[in-house]
Amino acid sequence: MLHEENTPDEALISRILAGETRSFEQIIRRYNSCLYKTGRAYGFSHADTEDLMQETYVSVFTHLGPFRYQSTLKTWMIRIMLNLCYHKTRKQSFRRERAELPLMDEKSIPMFHYH
Repeated sequence: MLHEENTPDEALISRILAGETRSFEQIIRRYNSCLYKTGRAYGFSHADTEDLMQETYVSVFTHLGPFRYQSTLKTWMIRIMLNLCYHKTRKQSFRRERAELPLMDEKSIPMFHYH
């Protein structure tokens, strides 16, 4: 039997799908650093990057069944992480835009005046 660190991704996925969910820890250890680098390269803080990594791992775990090996597991996981980073960036920029828009200033005059 192969040493756990050398177990191919496909074998780990098969084990996980067969109920050996602890094998997912090996996937986490294997890809933690590349996902972390991805989040940090996007400009996120350490804490935000860890949150994004956790979301990535949850998504990967819940979608392992339909994974069809059209790419490597690593590529698929990085793509998920990049999508989460992209959406978080868009959400943050939208919040910044909304916060910067003044609701009313002293020059604002109501369109209708009720008595």
